[in-house]
Amino acid sequence: MRTMLRRAAYRVFANDAAFSRFIGWRRSVLKQTLVGRLGDQVLHGPLAGLRLDPAHSELPKFLGTYEHVLHGWLAGALARDYQTVLNIGCAEGYYAVGLARLLPRARVLAFDIDPRQQAICRANAERNGLGGRVAVSGRFEGAMFADHAGERCLVLCDIEGGEIDLLRPDLWPALAHMDLLVELHEEHMQNLAEEFIRRFAASHEFIHILRQYPTDLAFLDQILPAEQDQLAACYENRTGPTSWMGLTARSLATGQA
Repeated sequence: MRTMLRRAAYRVFANDAAFSRFIGWRRSVLKQTLVGRLGDQVLHGPLAGLRLDPAHSELPKFLGTYEHVLHGWLAGALARDYQTVLNIGCAEGYYAVGLARLLPRARVLAFDIDPRQQAICRANAERNGLGGRVAVSGRFEGAMFADHAGERCLVLCDIEGGEIDLLRPDLWPALAHMDLLVELHEEHMQNLAEEFIRRFAASHEFIHILRQYPTDLAFLDQILPAEQDQLAACYENRTGPTSWMGLTARSLATGQA
């Protein structure tokens, strides 16, 4: 009987959808426990100290493990003196509000086509005392890049495949002098990384950042000693390969913007 039960359980949880629901449930339980005990701040990584509404952000963001492969690139970006941050596809404001905290001289403009996400982003900005520093709007149009020509500008873009049509320096020349961190939605176009390299080769240095599962979870040992809970806590519910392109404008690197 025990063997039959094990086999039945395996058939259930070997199914991707069932496993995703189970681990998502466990992550939610852990979030409720940890946020209740430790508070609503990001605990680790470059955005540590950022406060988020627990109702609208998942546990990896509170832990600081979310998109952890971007931490090195972001640390380098924070050393540059940006005047403007354009966060296109800002969602609840994890990056928009987080970077506003860390770049006190920068103007942060956040964009999202979802009015609900816009409202949450504004609320998170207020939660961090940054309501006057983060301006939240709706759809970003390519022609708006020209509004920031000549500024030291960082663009963060996560728009579910729309990056293919939006980030075109042939149409919007101001992009040639901006740094960019772009999530690539490669399910919408094959060889997307190669396409971005081609588009920006004349103006930017680039790094293609591949998704990896966190390998150093030692900082979690004191709050989540069980390995299975550490794994569930870092689960990001991604359904396929994810990568990012970090693009550094040569003109910004040399101070010629």
